[in-house]
Amino acid sequence: MLVPYEKGLALQKAIVKEKKALIERNEECPDTVIVLQHPAVYTLGTGSSEEYLNFDVNNPPYDVVRTERGGEVTYHGPGQVLLFMFTKSEIAFWFNIVSSSVFFNP
Repeated sequence: MLVPYEKGLALQKAIVKEKKALIERNEECPDTVIVLQHPAVYTLGTGSSEEYLNFDVNNPPYDVVRTERGGEVTYHGPGQVLLFMFTKSEIAFWFNIVSSSVFFNP
């Protein structure tokens, strides 16, 4: 199943919010892993410039989404499996690094 980029990001933020609350209440905070794929989308990080796009931003071949992460332009699409791991030690840093991710391009 393909998960739109914005919905996947919202899910990650919800997981982090829940885990932060568990940590603050000194409750058990189990590790969580989500695996997903996105429909074709280009993301532009906070430092990115539209000049790096190889298409007209007013007529893109796929959705273009500005993100809170650093970096330039990143393509996400079907067949690219994303693995996001949320561990207690990473939650404190999540908003700076978004999450740990592993990309598999078969």
